[in-house]
Amino acid sequence: MLYDFPKPLWVQLINDQCHAEGNFRAAVRVVQRAASFGRYGKITARSIVDARDDFKSQVIQFAGCREESYSYGKLSGGTWSQSLLNQRSVSRTRSGWFSNAKGKMPANQVPVWVEFGPVTDEFRDGLLRE
Repeated sequence: MLYDFPKPLWVQLINDQCHAEGNFRAAVRVVQRAASFGRYGKITARSIVDARDDFKSQVIQFAGCREESYSYGKLSGGTWSQSLLNQRSVSRTRSGWFSNAKGKMPANQVPVWVEFGPVTDEFRDGLLRE
């Protein structure tokens, strides 16, 4: 079940694993309904519906790679994580931080900006906290 908080929230996710872009591809809400299954009587069945239109919170994900790609790393950590850590002090905004870190990545790993919910420019370009 996709849970939306009572008050809209701003959520920033950083994912540095293989196939990271697809984390929100199947965001759904499970709706329970009564169904009849012949001799088995009535039971509760579940329907899956797209929840994107109902979701009020704002989520921005810094995905370490495209859905069909891999995230790389070393003993010191993932390449995307290291790039983000190194660029954190360079930019004051979320969008600038992503762009700067993405620009330092090797050609074999392309990070992706993913949004879910009604993301506003205020959140997208907001100042990062120290």
